[in-house]
Amino acid sequence: MSANEHQPVGDPKTAQLELTGCQDVRVAGDLHRNLIELLALNEPVTINCVAVDSIDAAALQLLLAAKREVSEKLTIVAPEGSESVTWFRLAGAGDMLQPA
Repeated sequence: MSANEHQPVGDPKTAQLELTGCQDVRVAGDLHRNLIELLALNEPVTINCVAVDSIDAAALQLLLAAKREVSEKLTIVAPEGSESVTWFRLAGAGDMLQPA
């Protein structure tokens, strides 16, 4: 599975993006393109960070910007205690996450 992959799971009216592995500056371009594509659908989007091993400021910034842009349509899911949750909290955005 690629680092950023569309996953047709859950509600068929909700677009899904499953992030895996290391989400850093090396995959930020792919993440950015995927976010633009999904948000252009004008449907609810769920970003699943359960399988993310690590995340850096570049990926975090993209996720924060997407969430702030379309807050009501975007859900970001991450397991409590994960690196993703830690980074979101350090950025003062822990309240943007839904527990996995």
